[in-house]
Amino acid sequence: MKNYILTNKFTGVKELLNYADLQNRISRNRKDFFKTYFVAVETKTPLLEKLLLALFVGVSSIALGSLFLEGFIYFIW
Repeated sequence: MKNYILTNKFTGVKELLNYADLQNRISRNRKDFFKTYFVAVETKTPLLEKLLLALFVGVSSIALGSLFLEGFIYFIW
């Protein structure tokens, strides 16, 4: 999900907006908008996506470790 952070160049006040609110704000004063505001994009990754990534990396590292250990034991014997 993307959020947009508007920063007023003159006062330094920051506002957090979603896409629809940003479009409404731009359409109201399009001529002076980019002279007055600086727009930054903030992307948030969902928690489920982070957990699945951690699970995938964990299982992959365990699998590679076991393959390496099996090959090492086979080499020693």
